[in-house]
Amino acid sequence: MFNKFKATAIIAAAAFAVIGLTACDPQTIDGYATPTPQTVDAGVGEWVAPTSTIEIPAPVDPLSTNGTWLVPSEIGYGTYKVTPTSDFLANWTLCGNLSCSDIIQIEIVDGPGYIEIGPDAVAVELDDVVLTPMEG
Repeated sequence: MFNKFKATAIIAAAAFAVIGLTACDPQTIDGYATPTPQTVDAGVGEWVAPTSTIEIPAPVDPLSTNGTWLVPSEIGYGTYKVTPTSDFLANWTLCGNLSCSDIIQIEIVDGPGYIEIGPDAVAVELDDVVLTPMEG
């Protein structure tokens, strides 16, 4: 059963909530209390163009950029001409796993050469070389 005390408490709480939500400033118009208008400065005003620009980096070419590249999603299967871009320890590594701890083949190049990337390769690591796909 619902007792009268609980019902009275619920009604009183609801009444106080309504009074709290509709509280007014003592300012009156024609004897009635009115809410006090409030203004908020939201920073709205004249539009100002941004003074800086966001530079979008150019896409990276895996065939000519140092790093480890996934096979076949970043560098496809096939034969590539290898051209060194430095005179000191230019090299490539054909990897059987992503960390390149499983080395299929590694070569230090001092002139043009070739690399065959087959389905056993998971990644290719390039250091100071450029790959050019061979037709065929």
